[in-house]
Amino acid sequence: MKEKSFLEHLEELRWLILKIGVILLVATFVLLYFSPHLLKVISWPLHHWLHSAEAVALRTLRPASAIVIGFKLSFLAALVVTFPLLAYFFAQFFSPAFKPEEKRWVVPLFFCAGLLFALGALFCFFVALPLVLQFLWNYGAKMGLANDWTIEYYVSFATGLILMFGLAFELPILVLGLVRASILTPEFLRQKRPYAIVAILVVAAVVTPPDVVSQILVAVPMLILYEGCVWIARWWK
Repeated sequence: MKEKSFLEHLEELRWLILKIGVILLVATFVLLYFSPHLLKVISWPLHHWLHSAEAVALRTLRPASAIVIGFKLSFLAALVVTFPLLAYFFAQFFSPAFKPEEKRWVVPLFFCAGLLFALGALFCFFVALPLVLQFLWNYGAKMGLANDWTIEYYVSFATGLILMFGLAFELPILVLGLVRASILTPEFLRQKRPYAIVAILVVAAVVTPPDVVSQILVAVPMLILYEGCVWIARWWK
């Protein structure tokens, strides 16, 4: 196969960005119709443990906040819905950089990356986020503060935390790439296991309420992921 020039790669990248932009734009406007339902979904972690949606009614202080939040939620939903197609486009773009024997791993790799991100996001949505919100709500009440949260800050906080967990679950993919580039080795990962455990426990303590159960719920999946990375590194080598 003839090797392409830098300008030809740049042109392919331009078309890739254009296709992704058009797909996301169309999907966002289509999903904007369902934005009230999307808001109910993202608000579920806040409501389910109080058993009363009226007790935690989210308010807005700006006239245009409703439409801004609607577009934001629709765009995030568009990313989720169109991810398989976007992953396919990315796999097509990057596949020429791989050796012939490596190309068969491109699509499964992107699929696994999406699956791990989805698992991290779902874990945050159903486990970590409700615990964090419950702690923040109760702590504010103990401080004598009225928890009159606004929709803007809640959506930003919830989506940011979900994104953080989704990216954290990409750790095996990152380790796989570093092992493939000979930057990491299985021996190094095993030697640094005690430091990794301490780091994971510290992160779990920071992002969760100050109780052991919440910290364990967050730390255990991360520890399992790290051990999975060790086995992945051994298998890849």
